[in-house]
Amino acid sequence: VPQIIREYHQRASRSLQKQYDNGRSDIVFELADHYYAAGALFVEKTYTISISAAFASLGSYNYKQAFIYLNRARECGKLCGRYKHWNITNENSKKKNQNTNWIGKFLNRGTWSNEEILIACNYAHTTGMEETYIANLAEQFYENLPENEPKESRLKILMATTLALYDAQKFESSQKYAEVLIDISYTPMQKAAGLQLKGLSLSPKENRANRVSALEEAFKIILDIENRSMSEERFHGRILDSLGREYTAVEGKKEKGLELLEKRIELNKKKNLGDMLGMAMTYGSIGRYYLYNTLNVGKARESFKSDFDITIELNDIEGQSQMFSLLGECDVKAVSYTHLTLPTTPYV
Repeated sequence: VPQIIREYHQRASRSLQKQYDNGRSDIVFELADHYYAAGALFVEKTYTISISAAFASLGSYNYKQAFIYLNRARECGKLCGRYKHWNITNENSKKKNQNTNWIGKFLNRGTWSNEEILIACNYAHTTGMEETYIANLAEQFYENLPENEPKESRLKILMATTLALYDAQKFESSQKYAEVLIDISYTPMQKAAGLQLKGLSLSPKENRANRVSALEEAFKIILDIENRSMSEERFHGRILDSLGREYTAVEGKKEKGLELLEKRIELNKKKNLGDMLGMAMTYGSIGRYYLYNTLNVGKARESFKSDFDITIELNDIEGQSQMFSLLGECDVKAVSYTHLTLPTTPYV
């Protein structure tokens, strides 16, 4: 019976592979599952497609599923000799994660592959969970990459590490790695990403001008890219958000900041970019603009509600908490406005 079952999965995987090769990317999970059940003859193909399925899971923010596919890739990669991993030697990173659920089990490992680190960093960035722990892992992983690591994969790890350090509020480290990213980048988008992270890592109180300058330079670079790819358009959206938020804190540029934030919303809808986390941040920034700079509490509440709805879908507990607080501020401000004496004639 086991052999008959394996043969069924082998036939199914061959059929699905043809469809997948012809552009049916939507069947990647079904294909990965059939290959995994097809037996030892398919371990190398299972390794490759499981990695693809893991990254495809990020599109729906299904991290538990992504880590399941990564574990399959690790299992099959070891069997076929394809699993490439590095030890984490730093004592801070070797401390066990105290989380006892599925993510804690995934994080408590002594060896990591490039794909595992990239998806762990994505998890921390999107959910706001385990940020410090994962940032420490990523930093040590990057520092232990071999000298002959291919340039493209090194840049990917560097970008993910820099963002993870920024998310963990390790701003000195994220600024340092952002400057490295700027120096070794070989595409305009990589340089723009480095400038964005460098700018955001600078203190808004002490280095506002330098923050704005770095973000403006990143914005100019991305605008100069012709026929932008989907990934470049997503980054375009993130730059619109970062520079827009920065402008809303600068006197004389607040309205320009709101304009950039609204352009980001339009871009995401027009191009169907699907950057839900980025959209949540932009809606939150628009809400703060209206709450703190205008009397339009209704518009602020509407924007915070849009942010909140996304945090529910992403299971972003920290984001939900922030939106509860800001929606509460809207209610307080709305009540206080009801006691104001309105002018009998309109403002000129």
